[in-house]
Amino acid sequence: MSMSEKKRVLLLVLIMATACAAVTAATIAVLYRTAFEEQRGVLMAIARNQALLIREMAGSGPGTNSSHSERAESELLGKIIQAHKRFNGIGHTGEITLAKREGSNIVYLLDSRHMDANKPITIPMNSKLGEPMRRALQGYSGSVVALDYRGVMVLAAHEPIAGLNWGLVAKVDLTELRVPFARAGVLAMAIAAIVVLVGALFFIRITNPIITRLQEHSESLAKLVVSLQQSEESLKKARDDLELRVEERTARLVQANDQLAVEVSVRTRAEERLRALWTIAKMVNAEAEELCDHILQGALQMTHSKYAFYGFLSTDESLMSIYSWSRDAQDDCRISQKPIDYPVGKAGIWAEAIRQRRVIVVNDYHADNPSKKGLPEGHIGLTRILAVPVFGHGRIVAIVVAANKDSDYDDEDVRQLEAFASGVQLIIDERKMESALRASEKECRLLSRQVIDAQEKERKRLAREIHDGLGQSLAAMKYRAEGYARKAGNIAPADDQELKSFVQMIRDAMDEVRRIQNDLRPAYLDMMGVLETMSDFCEKFQATYKHIRTSLQIDISEQDVPDYLKVPMFRIFQEAMNNAAKHSSANRILVSIRRDNGDIELAVKDDGTGFELRDGLSANGQGRGLGLFSMRERAELSGGSLEVDASPGGGTAVLATWPLAARS
Repeated sequence: MSMSEKKRVLLLVLIMATACAAVTAATIAVLYRTAFEEQRGVLMAIARNQALLIREMAGSGPGTNSSHSERAESELLGKIIQAHKRFNGIGHTGEITLAKREGSNIVYLLDSRHMDANKPITIPMNSKLGEPMRRALQGYSGSVVALDYRGVMVLAAHEPIAGLNWGLVAKVDLTELRVPFARAGVLAMAIAAIVVLVGALFFIRITNPIITRLQEHSESLAKLVVSLQQSEESLKKARDDLELRVEERTARLVQANDQLAVEVSVRTRAEERLRALWTIAKMVNAEAEELCDHILQGALQMTHSKYAFYGFLSTDESLMSIYSWSRDAQDDCRISQKPIDYPVGKAGIWAEAIRQRRVIVVNDYHADNPSKKGLPEGHIGLTRILAVPVFGHGRIVAIVVAANKDSDYDDEDVRQLEAFASGVQLIIDERKMESALRASEKECRLLSRQVIDAQEKERKRLAREIHDGLGQSLAAMKYRAEGYARKAGNIAPADDQELKSFVQMIRDAMDEVRRIQNDLRPAYLDMMGVLETMSDFCEKFQATYKHIRTSLQIDISEQDVPDYLKVPMFRIFQEAMNNAAKHSSANRILVSIRRDNGDIELAVKDDGTGFELRDGLSANGQGRGLGLFSMRERAELSGGSLEVDASPGGGTAVLATWPLAARS
C-alpha cells in the first residue's frame, strides 16, 4: 500500500471516528437535557409541596399575611426540623434548605448534608452566593441554575412561604447530573473507536482490489490527459482562427443590423398603413364622413402630421368635395363658414397636385411660391404641406393632403402616403363593386323567384290542359274502342287480339298522361294538401323503384304548413327523391317532416354511394348539380335554407329548413 493510499485510509478512519463522536455527543447531549428537565420538574414539585406543607403547618393558607409570634415561629421551626431529620435528601448531593431574611442577611434555618442547624449559615442578601434562596425570599417561584450558599453550581427550585417571610429551596449539584453522562460518553467513545478500528480493517481488506483497479484506471487517465492536452492545443489554435472569423462575421452582422434597422423602420410604417387600411376595410356600413375620419387618422399617423384632409374630385377634376377634416384642423380653424366644395382652378398649392398630376411637397410654406393664393382669415397657419393625388379609372378621383409635420417631409412619407391612399381607393372601389353586386344579386334572386313562380303557373296550366285536352281525348278513344269491341261480336281471333292490344295501348297512354300531369302539378297538392301528396308520391315511388325501401315520417299537421311553402317543399322533396333514385344507387330512403322550435324541417336521407360536395353543388347545367342548385334556390326564395351533407360511400342527406317565426 502506497503512502497516498495510507493517507486516504487514515482520513477515512478519522472521518468515521468524527462521525461516531458527533453522533455519540449528540445522543449524550439529548439524554442529558432530558434528564436535566426531568430533575428540574422533580425539584419544582418537591419545593411546591414542601412550601404548601409548611404553610398548612403554620395554619395559614396561601395569601395569608398574619404575623406570628416568635414562640409560634420557634415551635413551627422545631416541628419542621424534627420532620426534616427523617428526610433522606435528594440523590447524593441534593437537599432542601429553609431560610429567612433578617435585615440585609439570609439566615438558613435547617441543617442538611452540608451545614449544621445549631450553627446556622448567614450570608449577605447581595452576595453572589445563595442565588436560589435570594429569589425565594424576594417572592419568586421557579427554578434556576446558580451558586448555592457553598458556592457550588446547582440546579435549584425555589418557593416563597407567604405569611412567614421564609424561603424554601430544593436543589441538587450539577456535578451529580453530569457525571453519569460523562462516563457514558467516555464508554461510548471507546466502543465507537473499537468499531471504527474494526471497520477500517475490514474496509482496507475489501478495498485493496478496488484500489488496484483504480490505480490502473489512473494510469489510463494520465495517458488520456496527455492526449487531451494535445487536443487542447489544437483546439486553441482552432479557437484563434474561429475568433478571427467571428470578428469578420461580427463586422458584417453589424452592417446587416444597420440595414435591418432601416428595413424594420420601413416595415413598421408599412404595418401601420396596413392596420389603418384593415380598420377602414372592416367599416362595411360606415357613412362617408366616418370613413373619411378614419382615412385622415391613418394619414396623420403615417406622416406624423398635425393636420390633414381627404377630398373627392368630380368627374372632370374641376371640383373637390371634402366630407371631413382632421380633428385638430376643425378645432384650430377659425373660418366662420367652412366650405365643402372647392373649385380646383381657384385653389392654392394643394391643387397643384391635381393640376400637375403628381405629388407636391412644400417643406417651407413661408417661402415665395407662385402657386400660393393666400389664406382666408381664420385659416390655420401652415408650415409644411404634402399633397398626394389618388388615381382611379384613368383619372384623379381623390386627393389626400397632410400638413405641419414637425420635421421635413421625406421620400418615405411620400411612399407611405401614396401607398395608403392607393389602398384606400381600392377599398372604396371594392365597396362600390360589392354594393353593385348585392344589388345585382337581389335583382337576380327576384328574377329567379319570378321564373320559378312562372314555371309553377306554367306547370299548373299544362297539367290542366293535358287533363282537359289530351286526357279527355284518350278517355273518349278508350270508351269508343271498348264499345266497338262489345258490338263487334264474333270476329276473327287475330282481329280480336289486335283490338285488345289497341285498347291496352290507349290505357298505357292514359297512365303516362296521368304520370306526366302528376309530375307537372300533382292534383293532390291542391285537393288534399302537401303532406298527403308527399305520402302518395312515396307510394308511387316505391311501386316504381321496388328495390328501394322508402319510409316517410310526418310529425307535423297540414295546418302547420303555410300555403306559400307547400309548392317549394314538395318540389324540393320531389327533386331529392328523384336524385336518390337516379344517382345514388340507394337501398333505403328515409324522409322526415317535423317542426322544431318554430321551424319546419324537411330531411331526405339515403344510404347510397354519395358524392363530392364540391362537384355536386356547382350549377353546371347538368345532372345532380342542377338539381341541387334548383333545390337551394327554391329553399332560399321561400325564406329558408338548404344544406347537403354527402361523402363518397357515405350516402347523402338533404336538409331544408324554414324559420316560420322570421317569415311572420
